[in-house]
Amino acid sequence: MKVRRGVGKVLRSKDRLLWPITMVTLCDNVSAREKYAQDGGFALASAHFILWAWYLACFEALKASDTLWLEMLWEAGCSVTIQIRYCPDPADWTLACHKASESVKALGASAPALSDTFLKFCTVVETLNVQSLQEGVKLNLTFNNAPYNASMHKAVQAVQSVLHGGCGSRVFETSMTRLEMKFGRELLSNAYSKLHRLVVLARKGAKPERPTHAVAAWLVDMLYVALSSNLLSVIKSTEAALDRDRKTGAAGFWPASLIVLAFDFLQPLVLKLPDGDADKCLQVTKQIQAPIQCWEAFLQAQFQASGEAIDEDAAVKAEAPDSEQSELDKAKADFNKATGALLELLVDLVAGKHLDDCKDLAKNDTKGDSSESAAAKREETWKQVQAERRKSFASKDHLTNAFRQCGKVHSHSGQLNSSHRLLTASADLLSEHKDEPWLTQACPDKTAWKAIVEFCGSCTGSSDFALVFDGRMREVRRTHEDLLLSQPQTEEIHVIYTGGCPPRAGRTRRTPFTAKKVETAVVRFPVSRLRIKTAKKERFTSCGEATNYQGTYSGVKFRPASELPLISSQEKGKVLATAVPAVPAVKAAPDTWRDLHGEDVPLFWQEGKPICFYIALLDELKIKAVFDVTPGTGALMEACLTRGVQYHGLCLNRDHLSWLQAIADRAACGLASVQASSLYSEALAKDIKSHFPDVLLALVPQANEDEDVLEPASGDEA
Repeated sequence: MKVRRGVGKVLRSKDRLLWPITMVTLCDNVSAREKYAQDGGFALASAHFILWAWYLACFEALKASDTLWLEMLWEAGCSVTIQIRYCPDPADWTLACHKASESVKALGASAPALSDTFLKFCTVVETLNVQSLQEGVKLNLTFNNAPYNASMHKAVQAVQSVLHGGCGSRVFETSMTRLEMKFGRELLSNAYSKLHRLVVLARKGAKPERPTHAVAAWLVDMLYVALSSNLLSVIKSTEAALDRDRKTGAAGFWPASLIVLAFDFLQPLVLKLPDGDADKCLQVTKQIQAPIQCWEAFLQAQFQASGEAIDEDAAVKAEAPDSEQSELDKAKADFNKATGALLELLVDLVAGKHLDDCKDLAKNDTKGDSSESAAAKREETWKQVQAERRKSFASKDHLTNAFRQCGKVHSHSGQLNSSHRLLTASADLLSEHKDEPWLTQACPDKTAWKAIVEFCGSCTGSSDFALVFDGRMREVRRTHEDLLLSQPQTEEIHVIYTGGCPPRAGRTRRTPFTAKKVETAVVRFPVSRLRIKTAKKERFTSCGEATNYQGTYSGVKFRPASELPLISSQEKGKVLATAVPAVPAVKAAPDTWRDLHGEDVPLFWQEGKPICFYIALLDELKIKAVFDVTPGTGALMEACLTRGVQYHGLCLNRDHLSWLQAIADRAACGLASVQASSLYSEALAKDIKSHFPDVLLALVPQANEDEDVLEPASGDEA
């Protein structure tokens, strides 16, 4: 930096340190503000770490007699901007501290370590007495500069229930602090979705003698031990790895850890030992079942000596005759062989040596049949599910003459105003070739899309509706205007979404009027609209639509990530390899997505229309058969399964076909077990609930999977 000192001085280069942020201080008495300034009595709202770092740097410079560095630090301290905020009551004080903390997070990647964690945010919400989502939104609360939303509110309520345990216990905060100090805040302290799932699991494992906050702290301590022993890694500790895999229903680390708590039943057995042994053994078992005590007493020395992860597959090393006896061996020496084996089993469980077995126990609760007969019955039940699904769904990967060869859908003979056939396509479900598809929409190939539009417009059966969506892309809309709207008996309808962007991943800068929240579709009617009766609208009527006389569907939520079927990047590459234009390589998902959902990704990041929208469309247009040119991820297919509508979709290739068939099978499995559904069968439903509880569990959205449509944060707002 070039500076000029004094009159007539020349410009010269000089290194300068700039204070990184405005320091916000608080004052509750305006008349005493001068006294506060004189005696340094202002309370700092946030950024304490920055001030402490400055003091420490000054100390190090003085100790090293580094005058240049000390001068730079002193100049930075003298040039800091101090903002004084008048806060007459505790609520204002709390809100000012929170806003100051959020402003620190604008500093960059290291900012989360300098600002408040989500646990502190929960105490802020508690102090402000925020009881509902609307109250939090009204106060403009944010966390990590994301606006207060439904998922955040549910997480706050869950965490508040364990922050202050019975009799003033702060055991959960102690466990969280220990984990945070060693492995960082981003692992759990700032991940409110993980915290919500943690509390939900703790409630399931709670007992009168072990309340929810104690179970939650115990699960955090188990995670601490697993990370310390390299059984888990921080980067792989995603929500799917800790809670459950939403795609497969496989149990994660925490549900498996809860299996260890089942060994509470050992206490009555231990008490049957002789008096002296009973008290001593009870004390040792309690020490083992407390993860941190077990780690410090029995596992830490073993891990440090080996320098390797504690692994059930590791070879047992023979000790030398003069080797020092381990702490566990010392504890076992006081008891008989059976009791010693029990203690060793408990230590192995805490160390995670039987983690896979515990995961199986947490996932599989099937009872009664032997393993072979249960497997055979499971396979038979799944075949019945597939048979029921095939009655209403067929899918092929050849486009040529596909409509003529699609069986029941092609032979459907409808009746006007009571039984119609729908031919449909959507531009956001055909290809994905942009560098950041989660942020940027990709228009389909013009030639390919023109052929699809012409095909849909050329089918003129007496009960055929054609419906072509533009995928919220202006270029596609122009094609529709040229090819479809010029034909008779056509009209536009509009889907009006809530919010500003789909809740997928990444953030974009907010600029005026750029949110793409309106999707247009062209409808081609089979006959003159004068002969078609209007239908009452039951859903998506935020703008006051009473019937489909009005061509808008307002208040439609973007399809949430919890409803999207996910696919591995490798399989996605195979599916989109034959798309037009082809996708050369599937981009890795952003960190924000992987932290919540793991490595699997949506097939189309920009997919907008949810299943419930298609159900409303089928009901209003009285659709009984569907020919879908762009089946995408199967949203319309699942809607047809729900309503018992014949469906035929044209897949991109055989990989796409197999993936969609698996989705259809799982959806049919859920519907076949629900009364009043189109596929319900009492006997089949009983078998499904017995043999596929994991599939049914994966189909039910969890409490933390409710998503708000996010609006990008502005770069000009704090």
